[in-house]
Amino acid sequence: MRRNCILAAGSAAFLFAAPATAGLPAVADRVPTDALVTVTIEDLGNFHENLTGFLDRTGIPVDDEPLEIMEFLLDADGLDTNGSFAFVLMPDQGDVEALVIAPVNNYNAFVRGFGGEPGDVSEFEVEGNSVFARDLGDGFAVLGGRGGPVREFDGAAGRIGA
Repeated sequence: MRRNCILAAGSAAFLFAAPATAGLPAVADRVPTDALVTVTIEDLGNFHENLTGFLDRTGIPVDDEPLEIMEFLLDADGLDTNGSFAFVLMPDQGDVEALVIAPVNNYNAFVRGFGGEPGDVSEFEVEGNSVFARDLGDGFAVLGGRGGPVREFDGAAGRIGA
């Protein structure tokens, strides 16, 4: 009887927990559990298309810089334009570090497209600012403005449901 109760409770927990993770973008599996803030996008190219279409239809005035950054990124060699994307704020020695987990289908082409050389942590410049990148494997790279947090970022798979 006790065994049946445990099996029933376990099955119920799975049934209730599964829908909570079923709709998450693949990139969510790479976000550390200690992230302070996470914003995910399921399909970067589709999001851009829908956002610009909405802004065009409504005429809502917006700052062009975020859209220009997105368009610049979407034109990058090696970027998986239909992959999922995350903006993550991570704690960093009493401060906060902003990082991006970007979908890549060719990390080396992605880094070289910005004039960098692929390595453990690659560095390149975008509009006069240093950007550091590291291949997380399985189609994702982490990017940030400082090498240390990019090097230390734990983007291992297996976080959904953690």
